[in-house]
Parts: sequence; C-alpha cells; structure tokens
Amino acid sequence: MSTTPDLFIGLVTHRNSAFNFSGEATRALENLSLKLEGLGLKVKTLVSDRDDYTSESFPISTDSLKSAAKAQSQLERDWRLFLISRAGFAAPIRFAKQTATHALYRVMLTKRLRGAKGASASQAAKAYQRLINIDLSHRRILDEGLKSRASVIVVLEDDASELNVQQVHVFADVIRMARDQGVDFINLSESISLNDLGVTRILNRGEIMASVQGNQVIAMDTPVTNTVCANIYGSNFATLFASYLSENRLSPVIPIDWRLNQVLMEHPDTRCWWIQPGLFLQRSMHG
Repeated sequence: MSTTPDLFIGLVTHRNSAFNFSGEATRALENLSLKLEGLGLKVKTLVSDRDDYTSESFPISTDSLKSAAKAQSQLERDWRLFLISRAGFAAPIRFAKQTATHALYRVMLTKRLRGAKGASASQAAKAYQRLINIDLSHRRILDEGLKSRASVIVVLEDDASELNVQQVHVFADVIRMARDQGVDFINLSESISLNDLGVTRILNRGEIMASVQGNQVIAMDTPVTNTVCANIYGSNFATLFASYLSENRLSPVIPIDWRLNQVLMEHPDTRCWWIQPGLFLQRSMHG
C-alpha cells in the first residue's frame, strides 16, 4: 500500500502571530486534514513556525536595505508593466498606464531609500528580518512537500480563514482536478481586490473549467497571483519556486508575494487556475 500522500499541506506562522496566538491556525489545519482524509485523500501536514533568520547569513546594513528597496521597487514596476502588456488595453490607455507605473516606481523607490537610512535601527531592518523568515518557512514547506512525493502541495499562511463543510468538499474536488490535470499553480484566496491587482481583464477572459458548488475553476491565459495566503503548487512548479528561495537568491530581500510574481513573469507559460470566489479569506485584509 502506497504511503505517498495525495497532497501535502504546510502552514506558515510564527510564535507571536495574532492569527495563531492560541493555536487557532494550527487547529484549523488539523481539522482540514481530518476532513480531507474523510473524503478519501491521503494528507501530510507541516507547521513552520521557526525563526531562522541569522545576522551571519543575512547581515543588515544601509547598503543591504537600499538594495532591497531598489529590488522591490523595480520588481513591482516590472510586474505592473507585465500585467498592462497582457491585459489587452488599447494603445492610448496602455501608454497612460505605463507612464503612471514609471511615476509610481520613482515615488516608491525614493520613499524606500529614505527608510533604509536608519540601517539596523530602522523599521526597514525589522521588515527585512521578517521577510527572510517568511521566505525560509515557505521554502521549508516546499522542500518537505517535495520530499513527501505528493503531486500537490498546498501552502497556507496563518491568516487564511477556516473552511466550512461545503468549502472543504470544493477544495477536495479542486485538489483532484489539479492532480489529474497537472496544473502548476492555483490561487485559492480572496485577498487583494481584482481592480487593485490589475487582473480583472485577464480573469474575465479566462476559460471556466468547472463550476463546483458555486465556485468557478478558471484557467488563465496569463499566470497571475493574489498574494501567497493560500495557493496550490504542482510538484514541478514547487521545485521551480523553491529554487527562487534558495539562500543565494534571498538577497536582495523582497516580499515573497513579489518573488512568486517574479517566477510567473519569468515563466509566462505556467499553467495557472483561479478559484472564484476564493475559498480562503485572507483575514488580515478582510477583518
């Protein structure tokens, strides 16, 4: 009898998290695993709550904070330009949006460079450590998921809402679809609004693959994300994403949401699905 799980689910949290202060998120993961197993899926889980940041591996200085500020600002600009180019706007609208994006880049770069001047005593330094820890937790889950040989890896952050009974059934169906069709990446969350993300036109022209109890499974012609709150990764894509989280690529530091955007932008043939509405509500953005 095979011991290979159908899916591997990892939870990213930390010891001072308001969303797992009394173990709420950990218990939600355990409950989800039990319910999925009750639906016939073999599940393996991992809670990653360690603080692995070290100043030896990732020293903080004015220069390292400035490099992070430049990298994040440039990546945000490039991602927005990527979305504009793939959205199908008419030329005048596309030009106006591109111009606004370049202007926003200059504003954000100036603001972030100013914030880096305090070096290790700055708020930017605290964010630097936090972002490294998040990167390392996501990489640990991806690595352990790949070691388990599961074909589907789910990564949840601790502010993802707990699923009700109907949502668990939808989730199980989506997992089976992802496994059977070899999808690379599936967005599962309701996080940032579609207008704020700039993906409305891309989503609207997606192909509806299935409708499961009111949730549409939409295949996108352009891979796009809505944070890393709750995502499914196929094993091949998980290997690719993990390579972007190797220690030699974690500097300059950027938020992991933008690292995932970078992967998709550099691999535009990624097979991407969205679940609409998302199954997991990102509570840090929606109360």
